[in-house]
Amino acid sequence: MSLYFDIQLNQALRYCEGYYIESEAKRFFQIYPFTTENISGYIDQFDVKGKKILTVGSSGDQVIELALHGGKEITVVDICPQTKEYFYLKKAGLLFFEKSLFESFFCYKDYPRVFKDNINVFRKSNFQKLEPILRLLDYESYLFWGELFNSYTSEIVRKHLFFDDEKRISMLQKQLRYLSSVTQYHQAKEQIAKISPTFLIGDIFENDLREKYDIIWLSNIAVYYPLEQMKELVERLQQNLNPLGKMMICYLYDTKKDTVYQEDWAEVYNLEKTLNIFPDAKLVNFLGVEGIRSQKTSVQDAVLTLQKKR
Repeated sequence: MSLYFDIQLNQALRYCEGYYIESEAKRFFQIYPFTTENISGYIDQFDVKGKKILTVGSSGDQVIELALHGGKEITVVDICPQTKEYFYLKKAGLLFFEKSLFESFFCYKDYPRVFKDNINVFRKSNFQKLEPILRLLDYESYLFWGELFNSYTSEIVRKHLFFDDEKRISMLQKQLRYLSSVTQYHQAKEQIAKISPTFLIGDIFENDLREKYDIIWLSNIAVYYPLEQMKELVERLQQNLNPLGKMMICYLYDTKKDTVYQEDWAEVYNLEKTLNIFPDAKLVNFLGVEGIRSQKTSVQDAVLTLQKKR
């Protein structure tokens, strides 16, 4: 195994012991168990079938959704060091488990509804069922999760390595099409078997990308950086877009064109300033995550997109 793998496994083990990483990027060390975006709301804005795609996302859900919709070649760039290992754990679960078992294994919050937290999450006996297929999919991921599950309880692994920002399963089934029905789940199972993403672990602002892509998704990383820095990133990444390629500059929660900016919000939510910096960008609205929760269609999220000219 590589030195990098040894280092990140050791960090994960220390994290499970309660040690915290003292660095500027410590808040990005943990894994998102599921996306916090309504991917179902915006994916149809992108023609992903047969396309080459770069996406941010440590939850792995972006890859699964892109695969379900016919994405051909997918690269994941993320600062979270366990992005690859978690994707392959999720892929193994998707390939081996039926939908209900997948949900009970991976969903912690409010599943099933009678529990505050799911007592079956990361159940070791179910992980052991995944080990043979995980070993075939990615040996490092097999070693990584095997060491963690052998060293700590399921509850400790889930608590210390993952953000607690997770929606209940009834919401995830609306945010993610692969969880929306048994039919969609089985289609995702078929498609994900064909996908072995490339992983670029590190800061996208420092990553020297060499490839060209048809689609780039930046999730909501713009909330963590000044607009001028995002402008530099977007201008650089446009060089990595094929002609007529399309970029999602940012995912914006609870935002419409007439949303009044509040001073304590991230700068990207200042739409007047943002649209002035990205004059060719388009703001697209759809049912928001909180709209799903409250069942109010007027509560909308948005993606800021930019299409490269020929």
